Amino acid sequence: MLPDIHGIAVRFVHGLGPGRPLDLLLVSSGSVPGCRHLLAPVRRWTGVTYTSLLPYEHEGGLVMMGATLHSAEGLPLVHADDVADAAARDGLELGLLWSSIGGPWHTVASIQLDAEHLSDAVQPHFDPWHTPERLRPWSAINRLRGPAYRGSRSGTARTPRRTTRGVTDSQDIP
Repeated sequence: MLPDIHGIAVRFVHGLGPGRPLDLLLVSSGSVPGCRHLLAPVRRWTGVTYTSLLPYEHEGGLVMMGATLHSAEGLPLVHADDVADAAARDGLELGLLWSSIGGPWHTVASIQLDAEHLSDAVQPHFDPWHTPERLRPWSAINRLRGPAYRGSRSGTARTPRRTTRGVTDSQDIP
């Protein structure tokens, strides 16, 4: 299997109050200061550091958000199906992390995930701006993300759903 960029999105459904989600979008990256802002292709889902890539402003300083994913069995989970199977079997642990820009990681929460948490039944539109006022995405690049996410969602709403059909013969291709 070739290395790829892996991402994890976490939604706390009522994280900002009733009906107001809090979203955390993370991607495989380096764990040490300086490398936390770089995409890192990986071959597995577990034992990897996921970060926000770009910092958040918090109480006048800058912080990074991160996570690690671990299976109860301690085995490396290579494919997305492995992650779903491990969640259904024994559960997974998602450790949520934060750090100052140049500081060490600190664990702020540990979330036990099961198959229900990984369901494809609902496909939410995650938004890095779904954060509390005291934890805001920082930098000019992050300020561009707000309009980009809103534009993406409005375009998605107008795009008709694609349908698929089985192709068994070249004559089936329209």
